[in-house]
Amino acid sequence: MDAETSVLDKYVGQRVDGGLPDEVYDIYKPGADYTRGLRQSIGVIEFEDFLKTYLPEESNDGDKALKENLRKILDFPKDDKLRVMLEEAIDSVKFNTRRLLRRQACGNKVLRGRHEWEHHRQGRVHRKRTTQLKKAQNFKSREKQQQEEEVKIAERHHEN
Repeated sequence: MDAETSVLDKYVGQRVDGGLPDEVYDIYKPGADYTRGLRQSIGVIEFEDFLKTYLPEESNDGDKALKENLRKILDFPKDDKLRVMLEEAIDSVKFNTRRLLRRQACGNKVLRGRHEWEHHRQGRVHRKRTTQLKKAQNFKSREKQQQEEEVKIAERHHEN
């Protein structure tokens, strides 16, 4: 997987706009295990603190008003506690998406502890994968610069 941070953040933003908080709301069950399976993959664990605060303790599972108001929280004032918590949850999803990218860049290895990571970083497989990733990023960067230069030239030509 090869993507820039801004592209990943934009993707997560699109997921949020597309209803990620609604999906998480539907799946969320207080006290459930969010470290395995579907709940982990959607990102419920990142939203757990927000949902614990947002949902009353005696909430109905099907409380439609709470679900409908969920999207409106991002329109609250910037210093509102719920908005801050929701934005932190979204930022956490972005961070974990970037972390997944790095893991996939290293062959999707699960490395436990600093010693395993250092040992892996010194290995040939890591050097090869990171070199390929850097080359791809440099290529994209050069390609983008060339496109920008072509646009500038076209604009200058159009002005004359």
